[in-house]
Amino acid sequence: MESVWKKEVPPFAHGQEGALPRRTEVAIVGGGLVGVLTALYLKENGIDSVVLEAGEAPGVGQSGRTTGKITCQHGLKYAALIRDKGESAARTWASACQGAIHAYEGIVGRLGLSCDLEMLPALLYTQKNDGALEREASAARRCGIAAELRRRTDLPFDVSLALSYPRQAQLQPYKFLLGVASRVRVFCGVRVTAIKGRHLLTEEGDEIEAQRVVLACHYPIGLLPSTVFTRLWQSTSYVLALGGVRPLAGMYYGIDRDGLSLRSHGSTLLLTGMSHRTGEEHPPAFEALEGRAREYFPEGHVVTRWAAQDCMSEDGLPLVGPASPLTPHHYIATGFSKWGMTGAMLAAQMIAGDIVGAPHFAAPLCSPARFTLSRLRATARQVGETARGWGRRLFEVPAELSHELAPGEGEIALSGGIKVAHSRDEQGEEHILRPYCTHMGCQVNYNPDTLSWDCPCHGSRFSEEGKVLDAPATKPLSKKPTAQGDTP
Repeated sequence: MESVWKKEVPPFAHGQEGALPRRTEVAIVGGGLVGVLTALYLKENGIDSVVLEAGEAPGVGQSGRTTGKITCQHGLKYAALIRDKGESAARTWASACQGAIHAYEGIVGRLGLSCDLEMLPALLYTQKNDGALEREASAARRCGIAAELRRRTDLPFDVSLALSYPRQAQLQPYKFLLGVASRVRVFCGVRVTAIKGRHLLTEEGDEIEAQRVVLACHYPIGLLPSTVFTRLWQSTSYVLALGGVRPLAGMYYGIDRDGLSLRSHGSTLLLTGMSHRTGEEHPPAFEALEGRAREYFPEGHVVTRWAAQDCMSEDGLPLVGPASPLTPHHYIATGFSKWGMTGAMLAAQMIAGDIVGAPHFAAPLCSPARFTLSRLRATARQVGETARGWGRRLFEVPAELSHELAPGEGEIALSGGIKVAHSRDEQGEEHILRPYCTHMGCQVNYNPDTLSWDCPCHGSRFSEEGKVLDAPATKPLSKKPTAQGDTP
C-alpha cells in the first residue's frame, strides 16, 4: 500500500555513509518533515545536527502518507479556539499557519526544489450543517483570514454551503521532503531505542552524545519523566488515489461526520476518509471509499491506496517544545491532529528558534507544558482506554485457533490454552504472535484494511510478522507465546 508520492520519486541517494558521529550538537530522531526541516533551519543558523532515520530512506513514515495540503484551514478550528483560548490566541494561530505557507514557498524558492507547489483555495464544505460553517466563517474573519462563504463548488456532488480560504498551498510532499533531506546530514537505517539523558542508544549498539535531542518521530519514545502518552491518541485515515479524474480547482475538507477530504495531483485525485481511533474495530474502510469513488467519479480508476496515522492532541494544537521542565534539552513535536504539513513547518521553526535563541511567537500555544481542563479530560480518557485494553487482555476469552483463515484475515484465538494473534498474509502464510502490544501490554486488534495488528490504547501498529510499523512501541511482537498471563 505505497502512497502515490513514492511511486513518482527515485530512491534516495544522499544518505550519509560511514560511521555515525559519536557527538553532535543536536541529534534529531526521525527523518520525516519535522526532522529534515529542523535540520535545515539549524544548518542555516550554523548549528551542527544529524538526522537519525530508522527506515531505508527519509519520509518512510507518516510524512510519505500525507495528502500534502498546507493550509491555515484546519476544520472547524477558529470558532473552537476563540471559545476555548480567546481571540488573541486564535489570531496568533492563524498568523502562524499563514506564515508556515509562506515558509514553504520560501524554501522551495531558495533551494530550487521541483515539488509541484501550487497555490489554491482550501474549502470546508457541508451538506447539512450550514450553521457551523457560518460560525466558522465569522471566527476566521475575526482572526484576520479573508474567508468567503459560497454555495457552489466544482465538486461532483451538491453541497449546501462551502467556506473558501484563499491562497493556500499543496505540493508533492515526498519530492519536497527528499529535496530538503539532500541538503542536511541524514543517516538511514538507524533505529533509536532508548534515550538516557544526553545519550542516544541505537538498535545496532551505537551510542551518540548530543547537547540537545529532538524527537521528530511522530510519537515520542523513550522519554522520562514525560507523560505525553496520556495526552495523545492516534487516528487512522484511508486514502484512495484515483487516476483519470478531472482536476479540482481547490482542496476540500468535509465537516460532516461522513465528509471526505479531496485534492488533485494532476489527473490523480486523492480521496480521504473513514477515520477512526487506531486499533478500534471498524467497517471495511477501503470498500466504503471505493463505493463513494464509483458514485462520484465513475470515470476514475484506483491507482493505489494507503492508510495514514495521525497523533491527536487534547485541544487540537500540537505539542512542540521541551518535553518536560526537568529535561529542557529534550524536544518533542507531535499531536498535529491531521494537519501535519502545516504543523511540521511550525514545529521546525519553533524548535530551531528555541535552540538558536530566537523564540517563535506562537510557541507558547504549543508548549507541552501547557495546562488545560481538556488535558485532564484527555488523560482520563487515555487511562480509561488503557484499562479497557488490559480488560480485554485479562477477561476476553476467544475461540480456539482456526486454520481456515483466508488471506488477509486475522483473529485473536486460543492455542493450547494460550491467547495468540493469528493471521494469514496475502501469500497464504500463517503467522502466530503474542497479542500484546510491547508498549504497555494492551491487547491488539487485527486491521484487515492495513493487514496489521493495531493497539487501541496508544496506537502502536505491527505487521503480520510482528515488526513495529508505528510507535510508541519500539519492540516487535514476540513469535513465541509462553503463558496466558505473560507481560510483554
